[in-house]
Amino acid sequence: MKATENKILEPQTRSHTNGRGKSSRFAGVSWHRSRRVWVAFVILDGKQQHVGSFPPTRAGEIEAATLRDLAMLRLGRTSAQLNFPLT
Repeated sequence: MKATENKILEPQTRSHTNGRGKSSRFAGVSWHRSRRVWVAFVILDGKQQHVGSFPPTRAGEIEAATLRDLAMLRLGRTSAQLNFPLT
């Protein structure tokens, strides 16, 4: 596999936690403590818009980040704001 192919699969992760337990390493994904699911969201017109809820697994967190990216692309946001860059 070429180095450029690896880069496509590497997520841009956040380097902090929220100090309240689980925090996703992906932008636009957070842990919903009472429902015990990963939640994906986008900010539209200054308001948080729900994209979806996902199982409490690592795969669920990645799926949430992927679908959040898809929502960002549909809104016309730049690839610089994506968890999984296109380039």
